[in-house]
Amino acid sequence: MKMNKTLNAVKRRFASAQGAVSDVACKAAKGTAIGAVAVVGGAANAAANTIDTTDIVATITAGVTAISAIGVAVISLVVVIKLYKWVQRVL
Repeated sequence: MKMNKTLNAVKRRFASAQGAVSDVACKAAKGTAIGAVAVVGGAANAAANTIDTTDIVATITAGVTAISAIGVAVISLVVVIKLYKWVQRVL
């Protein structure tokens, strides 16, 4: 009789462990399927959404000459101030 109870307990634990493994495998399969759908869906959306950057690039390109002129003026002013201080120290 005791052997039967032990055997039944082992069978129940085996069945519950088998069910747990089955649940984990099912969840993993679902996760993989969801991940695959997300990747395919993301790729489809990326192909559909394109941004036109020509106006932005044209604006930046047009501003390069003005920004360069300002930069040269600032650097020239710094050099003149340094030279003035150097000459003042010498005298």
